[in-house]
Amino acid sequence: MKALDVQVIRWAEEVLNSSITAYEPLTGATSSRLYKMELTDAEAVLRLYDNEAWLEKEPDLAEHEAESLKQAEKLSVATPEVIGVDRNGKACGLPAVIMSVVDGKVELQPADFERWLDELAKTLADIHRLTADDFQWEHFTYQDMGSVSVPAWTNRTEAWNRAAKYVQQKPKQTRLCFIHRDYHPCNVLWTNGNVSGVVDWVNACRGPAGVDVAHCRVNLAQLYGSETADHFLDRYLAHAGRDYKHDPYWDLAGLFDIGAAEAAPSVYEGWPVFGMKHLTDALIAERIEQYLDRILARIK
Repeated sequence: MKALDVQVIRWAEEVLNSSITAYEPLTGATSSRLYKMELTDAEAVLRLYDNEAWLEKEPDLAEHEAESLKQAEKLSVATPEVIGVDRNGKACGLPAVIMSVVDGKVELQPADFERWLDELAKTLADIHRLTADDFQWEHFTYQDMGSVSVPAWTNRTEAWNRAAKYVQQKPKQTRLCFIHRDYHPCNVLWTNGNVSGVVDWVNACRGPAGVDVAHCRVNLAQLYGSETADHFLDRYLAHAGRDYKHDPYWDLAGLFDIGAAEAAPSVYEGWPVFGMKHLTDALIAERIEQYLDRILARIK
């Protein structure tokens, strides 16, 4: 565990108006340092942004997360409340956010898988009912969809070439809403079989609902297989209502956006932490290409 600098602790204690009696890293964090802090009479979560490459692209990460959390307060699902923010790292050495703790835990092997999947879809549909017209952060793809190409690791050249050509077109016009932008099972917390909260809002923005749906689907496809990803879509459509039409463009864009064309697929390091120890790089690659086939089959 990397110890917190004295400067960080002093800033956090000043913000919280309380002494930090203990702290520990939270499992699953891969792109920033996340700590749960025990206080004299309460607890809080601290995120430190120390990924230089990410900060170079998005120097306003701390402010973005803080404003996302304020926007998320309007949702029916529980989300962390922002307590303090060091936007540029002047106070503690790194951009940082202090937020409240949300009860619950990540559950990737639920006892009632069908109910779990339905609740996962319903929660996302509820999030998308917030239009967030006044939110300043807008969706953008992490990859340039105009220049994506066939991955070097695949021998399924024809299928990937078809997918690349499809996402090089413009997506259909769609209603914009508040999107989480990184909605997947490791960012949803559960208590007694019910969703108790959604965390990790730093990427939240205004954008097409299909971005969130697709991102969750590609994660589910890797974790459990393509049928689960399709079942999630069916449940989301049932909760979202007739106004929502899912564009497979976002499913293909989601594949490229996670970097599937840049490097050979591998097991996301957070999954084994939460019990999915059977996954292998070979299985992930196989499931990604099975998922690709199912998306392409939906496109006429």
